Amino acid sequence: MSQRFLLTCSCGTSQPVATTQAGQSVPCSCGRNLEVPMLRVLKRLPPAEPTTAGPVRPTVEISISRVLFVLAVIATVLVAGYTLLNYMAISHIRVGRSPEQMIAEDQTSVDAFMPDQLLREWNKLNKEGLGMRAPTPEMMAHLMRAALQEQVSDGLITCGILFGACLLLGAFAARSRRRNPKK
Repeated sequence: MSQRFLLTCSCGTSQPVATTQAGQSVPCSCGRNLEVPMLRVLKRLPPAEPTTAGPVRPTVEISISRVLFVLAVIATVLVAGYTLLNYMAISHIRVGRSPEQMIAEDQTSVDAFMPDQLLREWNKLNKEGLGMRAPTPEMMAHLMRAALQEQVSDGLITCGILFGACLLLGAFAARSRRRNPKK
């Protein structure tokens, strides 16, 4: 923001002028054109009173690259959170349990899965010739683990792609700012 000074006309009116207007002419309310002195002389004039129109808010420049970068970061955080939740669901599977304990726990947790996930895994087994008989609890537990692991790996891949896109977008924005600095 440039400083403002009061330039007095021969009619007695004072016109506020900015330092950016040094060397130019500005119209007075009486109709005359006032020559704004050069910066060295202009700074000797009395300062203009700031207007009381309200608080001056700093302007925030919003560029498309910043918006895209923020959206990409938000998407990456969401996908990472989703992947973490799925990983936590898998991590509760404990090693060293007896087969009876595993079957009992897995039978209760199978109900928590979406039917389309189980059906997709069941169809995979059918294509391989392994689904000709009714699934045992062990098979259902295996299907459940496979579906969870697939979700986690898909989430990690998506998270990696989004993170890479964020980095590329940030590098592109920084490069364009260096090439076209603001005046």
